[in-house]
Amino acid sequence: MSVPYTPPSRHYIPVEEVALLAPNLGYQADFADLATSSKLDIHLERFLSITFRPPTANENYMARGSLFKLLRVSEEVRGPSILDDFEFQHYVQGLRKGGMHGPLNYYRTAKHRHEEEALADLPSDLPDTLPVLFVWGTKDLTATPFVINKSRKFIQKLQDVAYEGRGHWVLVEVKDEITKRVAKWLQGLTSGRLMGKL
Repeated sequence: MSVPYTPPSRHYIPVEEVALLAPNLGYQADFADLATSSKLDIHLERFLSITFRPPTANENYMARGSLFKLLRVSEEVRGPSILDDFEFQHYVQGLRKGGMHGPLNYYRTAKHRHEEEALADLPSDLPDTLPVLFVWGTKDLTATPFVINKSRKFIQKLQDVAYEGRGHWVLVEVKDEITKRVAKWLQGLTSGRLMGKL
């Protein structure tokens, strides 16, 4: 959901270079910086509020450095959100206990993950028989149509479903629709096999 398939790279590209090549992924370089954890811990509610804004909001922190500007300029702690109050507070309480250091470590381990993938000698192409359903929001600034189409070269049975006007958190925004869509997709994968056994 919301993260198009990119095959393992033969050469390591640091997140700082990724941010230069794809400015919409600049936030990854910010998240990889150790100093970011404590900054986000201080402004946790504001950060989560920006993160879970509806895609129609004009606040995003995709470009490198833009997150810190947003945290400084806005006095509004909480704005419109795709989360209800209970869900929002659940995130706040959970992340207050453990802080942001752990969640951001994903971005700090890019080199380690690259080395693991290289050692495993993973293929670029997924098996021809593997069906893949990719669900994304058309307003997601990280899942662009270009990257989604590029992943078709590596996944023969890729089916994508675009939710118009939805963002990165499409699974939260239209959870019931996606649940029905996935169930229907799975049923379609198995109904032919079941019929063949009768």
